[in-house]
Amino acid sequence: TLASKWLKKVELFFIQFLTISFLIHIDFLNKLNTNVSSYTYLCHNLMEIKSKMFSYLKFWLKSSNQHGLHSPFVYNYLTKGLYEVKNQSDKKQLNWILKSINYFNPNKIFVCDASKNQLVQFHQKQTEFFEDADLIFINSNSGFDLDELISKMNSEQLLFICNEKYQSSLQRKLQNDDSVIVLVDFYVGSLISKRTEQLKQNFFLRL
Repeated sequence: TLASKWLKKVELFFIQFLTISFLIHIDFLNKLNTNVSSYTYLCHNLMEIKSKMFSYLKFWLKSSNQHGLHSPFVYNYLTKGLYEVKNQSDKKQLNWILKSINYFNPNKIFVCDASKNQLVQFHQKQTEFFEDADLIFINSNSGFDLDELISKMNSEQLLFICNEKYQSSLQRKLQNDDSVIVLVDFYVGSLISKRTEQLKQNFFLRL
């Protein structure tokens, strides 16, 4: 397809860019008489940057905004809860979380240990049991049994998976899970719902 051909051209450009950057840094380190471990560290960082760049680029090509959305639930959440609200943090993921909490206005939220410090202002709403929560926030690497968690959710609860690193395999698994009725992939994280008011749909949306 045209998109895949364009993606290959962009990928080739970034490979060339990163190669040139790597060689420039190697030359700089040679002049400083830096040891081999620094080369390895630099190479690892450049490959990590390349991986993140292409991961987001692939997501961006298949994602969209509010135009063309056929789910009132997702449309209202995206426009009224995220797009039309003033940013509350410089960090995109935290900004998404804070806006979501304010929009859905839950009675109780469950937050995994890794994120509790970021949501201290909602301390009074936090519960230790996800079964009691309206909104559930977990990190993608938190160690939770995701299958079990989703199976125990009811149709009124919303699950937010906050990505430490974007995992295409996890997204495919969620897309193919018949119990997941609504999956909204924002790249920095995903919203999951088992609501019964609509047919199963997957969305890829930009923040």
